[in-house]
Amino acid sequence: MQQKKPRDALADTHQLQKTWYKLFARWKGHTLVIYAISISQDGTLLASRGFYGLKIWDLEMKACYLCNVALLTEDSYKTLICGTGLEYWILWCQESQQGYFEEGCVKRLGSGGQITCIAAKSNNKTGARIAVGMCEHTVQVFTWNNNQINSVFAVKLESTVPVHVSFINNQNKGLQVFGLFDGAVFCLKGDNESVKTTSMLDGLIGSVAINHWNTYTITNNAQNGFSLQRLESGVNIRDDITKVPKRIFPKQVRFVEEEMLVVGGSNHGAVYLFDKRRADILGILKHGRGEMVQSIAARQ
Repeated sequence: MQQKKPRDALADTHQLQKTWYKLFARWKGHTLVIYAISISQDGTLLASRGFYGLKIWDLEMKACYLCNVALLTEDSYKTLICGTGLEYWILWCQESQQGYFEEGCVKRLGSGGQITCIAAKSNNKTGARIAVGMCEHTVQVFTWNNNQINSVFAVKLESTVPVHVSFINNQNKGLQVFGLFDGAVFCLKGDNESVKTTSMLDGLIGSVAINHWNTYTITNNAQNGFSLQRLESGVNIRDDITKVPKRIFPKQVRFVEEEMLVVGGSNHGAVYLFDKRRADILGILKHGRGEMVQSIAARQ
């Protein structure tokens, strides 16, 4: 979706619903479910991981560029990282700004279970750091530099299945891990597998978004909506309620508009836009044929 700036952000719900967001493009290329989508940092490419494979779309040309994803953007190329249900993760590299993507690395982790989440962070001096969570309760961190992949550490989290990993915005290269079934949150040191802190969020976690200051998190509770919680204490501030779902599946959620809005999916073909401060529904964007909206990506 392409964004149009309103005269007064969040001031007029009717204005938001009618003109703030409009349909930018609709692509067809996947069959069955789309598991994950990601937008490059410069906003030119979108990657989508479906049941039968991976596609990269050129947002400017509105066309398919190449017959659990993360996109990194460097000065002269882009790197795409994709996980599979058999614990393979694949790294694709673009040799030039207009060049095709070529397979740079294929690596199998663990014993063949599902990769549940991926996070990546660029660094021009040391290369990219990549964190991978797996259903075997394991998180592994790698570096990718000069076409070389190196392991930093791996940690097993007892009974926790990681559903989301993210790098903390500090010089220590710390990592946060969120548990799917137990609501556990782990803070790992960036250079080894030691756990610095552990906290608990309230309830099941289907998807996670964290604000820039690392103080609040919005989680999909995989049932009737989204929950805004304090990250350090786990205190639930409020719930953003959607319709009662037909089936319980995780739906992705994102902060947008300088973290003043919350955008989340649903089981009935609607994308909800909530006011982060008041939990008011500011807009409902229709998508597809009324089926589940599971994967969402956003860029300011």
